[in-house]
Amino acid sequence: MEFTGWRYPLIGWVMIDVDGYSKENSGMAGVSGVIRDDMRIWIVGFTLNIGICTSACAELWAVNNGLNLAWSKV
Repeated sequence: MEFTGWRYPLIGWVMIDVDGYSKENSGMAGVSGVIRDDMRIWIVGFTLNIGICTSACAELWAVNNGLNLAWSKV
């Protein structure tokens, strides 16, 4: 069986980990994420309340915010 957890990025690269979440009853949603380097050292992170949406929509918001944050740090 292959390990599917977090893996170190290649030397000189960074890893963007994001998550979107939505409460079932209210639909209130948020996103968070972190960018780490190849030594697993935290570079920058974010958290954001995005209002009301589905879990799938929140996940997409998380990916979008993570990529925008990475591009802004280039």
